[in-house]
Amino acid sequence: MARAGGPTGDDRPPEPEGSGPGGESPLAVSIPDDASELADEIAAYRREVRARRRRERFDKWTLARLWRPYGITGPVVVAALIVIGSVGGLMLALLPNARPNDPQAEPENTIVGHVGKAGGFMLDDTVWIDGQTVAASALRPSVIALVTENCACAATIDQIAAQANQFQLKTYVVSPKQNDPQMEGLIHGARGSRTAVYDPGGKLRMNYSRGPGVTVLIVQKDAVVRNVLQNVNTKTTFGGALAVIGQPTE
Repeated sequence: MARAGGPTGDDRPPEPEGSGPGGESPLAVSIPDDASELADEIAAYRREVRARRRRERFDKWTLARLWRPYGITGPVVVAALIVIGSVGGLMLALLPNARPNDPQAEPENTIVGHVGKAGGFMLDDTVWIDGQTVAASALRPSVIALVTENCACAATIDQIAAQANQFQLKTYVVSPKQNDPQMEGLIHGARGSRTAVYDPGGKLRMNYSRGPGVTVLIVQKDAVVRNVLQNVNTKTTFGGALAVIGQPTE
């Protein structure tokens, strides 16, 4: 006698039927008989892996995680900054006088006029001053008075020193005779200080003087002889020339 339940009288649930031709399950997987059939899929997977690794290396070296959210603007800005920095550094390296100059002594002007002439560099000569030998060009800026032996020119030297003192310039009295006895009276006076200088052989006087009187050289700080004044006396004034190279006394 058939049991109550299904159409057959069996109380077990009916078997599920397939949903397609041949009764195959919808989760059925097709497994190829030969692994070579998967060669295309394997090659595509390997290409994808290699591409991912390249992207990871690129991101690491370019810091792409910082600029990628902003699109192409990020790398463009970085490249522009690198170019600007490189060009700026190159320009600084090539520009003349890019480095600061070290403090230097006033250069000797050797390109104006002729050496030993007015407007030219002081004559190359060695003189004695304070018991030492120095180059005549070292007496700068100054007023140099060239005298002869027994010049009887104390008043003139006093006037010269007074004018030099008005512009804070030194006065050097140069004699061609070593230990000239008249020098003591020439360098001591109330109207401006002066220093004794000896030029053995009188090389300076022979070069610059044209007469028996006192000759005055006005020497700039670059050792150029600005003016040569012949036959100077107590009435000779040259404040205009001194104003160019000196500082007026307040």
